[in-house]
Amino acid sequence: MAEIIITKRVDNAEYTSLNVEVQESDGTVLSHGSFKYVDSCFGKGKIKVMLAGGVGTPVHFRRGGHVRKTFEKMHRDAAEEGAAVALLHPFSFAYYRKFGYEKVADHLILRFPTRMIDFVPRCCNFVPYDEDTMAEDIVKIYNTFSVGRNLLLPRFKSSFGYGEDKQVYICYKNEEPIAYVIYSTQHNIVVNHYDGGLLTVHEQAYTCPEGLREIFSFLRMFEGEYDDIEIANAAMCPEVDLLLKNYTHTSYQLLPDIMARVLNTEKVLLAADYPEKDGEFIVKVED
Repeated sequence: MAEIIITKRVDNAEYTSLNVEVQESDGTVLSHGSFKYVDSCFGKGKIKVMLAGGVGTPVHFRRGGHVRKTFEKMHRDAAEEGAAVALLHPFSFAYYRKFGYEKVADHLILRFPTRMIDFVPRCCNFVPYDEDTMAEDIVKIYNTFSVGRNLLLPRFKSSFGYGEDKQVYICYKNEEPIAYVIYSTQHNIVVNHYDGGLLTVHEQAYTCPEGLREIFSFLRMFEGEYDDIEIANAAMCPEVDLLLKNYTHTSYQLLPDIMARVLNTEKVLLAADYPEKDGEFIVKVED
C-alpha cells in the first residue's frame, strides 16, 4: 500500500519547506514533490501561500493517481497551516486544472531599441552591487516595491541570488536606496565589430517614480553599445510599459506564468482591497 511521506521539513523565520514522496512499503518512490509555505503580497497586506514545485512521477509509475493523492493531502495540510492560496508554475493548464488550479498571472516580455528611450537623459547614478555591504539595501528596495503587487513573494538576504552571468547595480538618493537593476548582455560579432547587441533586464525594483526614471537613464547609458533592450518580465511592474513612449517600436510577448487554487475563500476575501464606496460583487466558487 503506497503512503505519502514527508521526507524533509525545514522551519525557519522566512519559510517552511517540505519534501514529499509517495512510497511503496518497500521504499520504492512512486512520486515526489516539494512544497513551501511563505507570505505573499495581497491587497495592502499579506497572505500565507503554499508554493508547489518539482511535482513528478517516473513514467513507469504514472496513471496511478499518486499526484492527485499528494495534492489532496497537501491542500488539507496547507489549510491547517493557515495558507489561503496555493501557487505553481504549470507545464500544462489542463493537467493542473484537474486539481483545482487556474491561471492567475501572465509573463510579459518587452523589447525595444535602445535609441527609443531618448525621453530620459543619459545618467548613471547607480553603483555596482556589493553583497557584503548592500544586501539589506536590495531587500529593502524589493520589499517596498512589492507592497500592493499581488503574488510577489517577500525577499530575504539569504534568498537574493542573481547568477554569475548577471550584473547588479543599485541607486541611492540622499543615501537611501531607491532602485536596483539586474541585467545581462550579449553581443554578436560580425567580422571586426559588434552588431545587434542585446541588454536583458532580468529584474528591476524601485521605491518611487524617480527610481524607475533612474533605471531608464541608466539603461540609456548603453545606447550605441547595445541595439536593443529587453525587459524579461514587466507584468508585475506595469509602470515600465506606461513610461515607454514609442509603442510602435516595442514588441510585446505575453506568456502564461502562474496558476493558483484558493484554499480558504474567506481569508482571500478579507485580505482583498475594496473601493470605499458601497457596492456589490459576485464570487463564483467551484469545489
